[in-house]
This record gives sequence, C-alpha cells and structure tokens, in this order.
Amino acid sequence: MNLKRILLFLAVLGLSLVTGSLDARAGALDNLFLEAGAGYEKPVGNNSAGFGVIGVNWGIPLTPGNEDIAIGLQIGGDVKFGEGDPGYGLTAGVFTRTPMTEDGGQFAVALLVDVFVTGSENTIVGFRPVAGYAFSATDAVGVTGEAGISDDTDTSGGVITREETEDFFAVFWTHNWSEKVASELSLGYQFGRADDALAGVRVAYGLTPNFDVTAGGEINGDGNYVVGIGASYHFGGTGRHASINNIDGTGDGLFTPFPRRSLFGLFRSLTKTPVSPGGGGGGGGGGGGGG
Repeated sequence: MNLKRILLFLAVLGLSLVTGSLDARAGALDNLFLEAGAGYEKPVGNNSAGFGVIGVNWGIPLTPGNEDIAIGLQIGGDVKFGEGDPGYGLTAGVFTRTPMTEDGGQFAVALLVDVFVTGSENTIVGFRPVAGYAFSATDAVGVTGEAGISDDTDTSGGVITREETEDFFAVFWTHNWSEKVASELSLGYQFGRADDALAGVRVAYGLTPNFDVTAGGEINGDGNYVVGIGASYHFGGTGRHASINNIDGTGDGLFTPFPRRSLFGLFRSLTKTPVSPGGGGGGGGGGGGGG
C-alpha cells in the first residue's frame, strides 16, 4: 500500500471539509455526498472480481444560486478495494446549469478530469465532458464521454503491466419517476481494445431526503461489465441523487455534482506481458486481478 497515495487522498478530503466548513452558512456543504458501494466487474483485459468503494463527491457553489447562471466546482475522491492493493480515485472539474426557461427547459455542462491510481501503482487520467438539456421537470437527454489524457506502465515483479483509460462516447436519458425515484439509460460506443457497443443503466431511490441507494452497471459487446449497488448520505437533504447525471436543478440543486466515474463505469483496461530474459516484453497480454 502506497503511503503517499493515502496521504494525498486524506489531504484532499481534509482540505475540502475544512474549506466547506468555513462557508457552511452559504450552503457550501449542501451538495456534499458521502458514498459507499460494492459490486462485481470484468474490466477490459482483466479477470472478473468483486470490489468495494468508499468516497466523497462535492459540488461547491462558485456563484449565488439566484444569478443568471450557476457555476460550481466539483471535487470527489474514493478508495476502491479489490483482490489486490487498493486503488485511489480523484474527480475534479467545473460545471454550470442555466436557470429554467419559461417553457421548462434547462441546460447543463460539466468538464471533469478523472484520475485513478491503480493497485499496480499505475496512474491513469481521463477527460470527461457532460452536456445535456432538460426539456421538462422529469426528462432530460445528454451526451458524455471519456478521452484518455495519460496512461502508465509498471515493470515490477517480472511483468509489464500497462493500464489506460477506455475511451467512450454515449448518449443518455434521465427520468424522474417521482420525488424519490430517478433513472438513467445510456447507449454508446467504447473504443480501444473493447471496440464495441456500450450500454448502461442506473436507478436511484431516496429513502429519506438525506439518504439514497443506487443500483446500476455497464456492459459492452465484448463481454466486459460492471454491476454494483451503492448508498450515499447527502448533507443538504434536497433528495438529489449524485449517482445520476442531473441536468435540471433549482435552488441548492443547481450545484449537485455529477457522478464519479469509478463506481459503475468501465473506466480502464489492463495488459500484462511477461518480461523476456533480455528485458523486453514477451508474448500477448493476459488478464490480471488488480484493484
């Protein structure tokens, strides 16, 4: 386990909580979510394995909610436990939501960066934009995707372990079935080694205004998948679900963060190649069970 990664995660979490507490009266903590989940996944190039995750997701107001446009900062982090060493994730970026128009329409855009330090101590980075339009209080459509910024390779243990983001593009539809239930369906395409169609679903249910549960997953045409369940505690008590791409919003809901990618997303691929006696890579890649 890498001590520097643990300290970095705790520093980000601590700074976030301290900064928010200084401005709590301004509603800065109203969109802070504490999250936990578990599931089963088969990433590209990897074996099937179970996992658990704990994390935070926070939407921080940068403008008053009564302005012509709401702009927020998003920061989130998580620790993911699997068969190997833990992995550590960070999501950060900015987002904006417009006020609702007279005919009930509303736009939202987010520009996010996902960073994940894997159990093999590789650091991979992806850029994830989200854009959508809510055409009523119950329905919205949007587009999202992931583009790799950097990948990483580890050569310890006599094996070359290469990990990278799995780029994708998808369209999604969200629907608020009631004040407590919301869902999201997505269809798209995953590039890279998978090179196949991608589909996903998430359903969130609010047990109370502060506490909700989510179930969902993704699968591609190459047989890779992730399924999981999660729960979150929401300090603001607005009944919003941070596991769904919320396009609409009013009041404090204008600053609800967008989902972290790591829980229900096929985010990374893995290639393991034995090191030949001469120091170069051997034959083709194989699966591994890293966290």
